[in-house]
Amino acid sequence: MTGEAPTRIELEAAEWVVLFDTPDWDAGDVARFRRWMAKSDTHRAAFVGAAETWHELDLLARLEAFPIAANDVEDAPPATSRRVVLAGLGAGGLALGIAGYVAMAPARAEAFETAVGEVREAALPDGSLIVLNAATRIEVRARSASISAGEALFVIAAGASPFVIKTPMVRSRAKRAKSSPRS
Repeated sequence: MTGEAPTRIELEAAEWVVLFDTPDWDAGDVARFRRWMAKSDTHRAAFVGAAETWHELDLLARLEAFPIAANDVEDAPPATSRRVVLAGLGAGGLALGIAGYVAMAPARAEAFETAVGEVREAALPDGSLIVLNAATRIEVRARSASISAGEALFVIAAGASPFVIKTPMVRSRAKRAKSSPRS
């Protein structure tokens, strides 16, 4: 596994490694595991990577086989189970993945359209208003708008941040109270 957020396949591979390290698996688990491994080389590589990581974490368990003097135990920090470590790594990776998705996901777009001869007003959550002229198609996402056909009047709410307005020919930034670009 890399320093990036683990993929779904990597998380599934880690679950298989943890399962097979316990006495709780059976022939049905082995059959499901073989079907999972046969899906792709990515599945196989993820399992090998998870198993290698698990093996490295197992070093602590092997060191516990050696006797520890009584005075060493007082100073030693409590041992952390590799399951706890793996669960923490998985949860951290999942949290990073979710945070990255939320931060990088595009804002939801709203589309507005008018027919020939129709004029329509569309109110935005910040109090701004868009008046679409006849035969206009527009898509609004956060503080940007794309006009693919027609003409629209933007009435920017007082104190609202500027709109970036894109047409097939021009890209402009509407800071004023009113702006009327045309495609």
